[in-house]
Amino acid sequence: MPLPFEQTLIVSDLDGTLIAPGFFIPQRNLDAIARFCRLGGRFALATGRAIDSARRYAGIVHPNAPSIVLNGSMIYEYSTGRILWDHPLPECAGEYITRFHRAFPQVGVEVCTEQGIHMISQNSRVLRHVEHEGLSYRFCPLEEVRGKWYKTFFALDDPALMPEMQRFAEEEAHPGVRYVPSCEYYFEMLPSEADKGRALRKLAAILEIPLENTYAVGDYYNDLELLHTAGTAVVPANAPKEIRAQADLLVCGCENGALADLVEYLEQRNGSGQSPHF
Repeated sequence: MPLPFEQTLIVSDLDGTLIAPGFFIPQRNLDAIARFCRLGGRFALATGRAIDSARRYAGIVHPNAPSIVLNGSMIYEYSTGRILWDHPLPECAGEYITRFHRAFPQVGVEVCTEQGIHMISQNSRVLRHVEHEGLSYRFCPLEEVRGKWYKTFFALDDPALMPEMQRFAEEEAHPGVRYVPSCEYYFEMLPSEADKGRALRKLAAILEIPLENTYAVGDYYNDLELLHTAGTAVVPANAPKEIRAQADLLVCGCENGALADLVEYLEQRNGSGQSPHF
């Protein structure tokens, strides 16, 4: 007899969605995700974080499906350490990074490769990022970064600089890349053909799960493609109103267990669990 959620996939953003302020995962989320997986469901992360940055949380929540990392530039399987699919930045990305840093010398710059994090320029925000997460990194000039490049962080000490950086990105010609704010302090350069939505299509195909059976949970602008691609877009109450407007299903704030609300909704619809709290 098939399990209730055998053909169901949940993909969840981390910060502001699965992870609450203070960098913890509510126990209610952990319990609900474990129930969902026991009932045959597949659970994956879909995060802007690099492999090692998300690893700590993957070790807590134990995704039983490959995860989307680096804002859709890679699908990575934490259980085996394999890269199942990737889409790196074009070779011209180095020229664009140089242009950006010349225009905004006060920003911190990190380049994420398959070999880890390379710090090109330091400021207090970028140092806080690697120190808080306990991430290893190599401090080096851009020309010494080797391997495939997947994402570049521009870290702002002052979020008031964000609109100016967005204008610069829109006005300058940067073929082959796109830019997205991932929070008020981070502006990211990504491959133009890579986003969480495209990666979700690839992941669903790998798992042989129809897109209409996918549930995406996200709270910020870098989740928009993910929400638009999934069969059901799920948004926590703490998201900006423009993101909440994209929701097929609104759930409670991340600190109260947004993922648990979704799982309870699925259980109630299936008749296999408790009624949802929202």
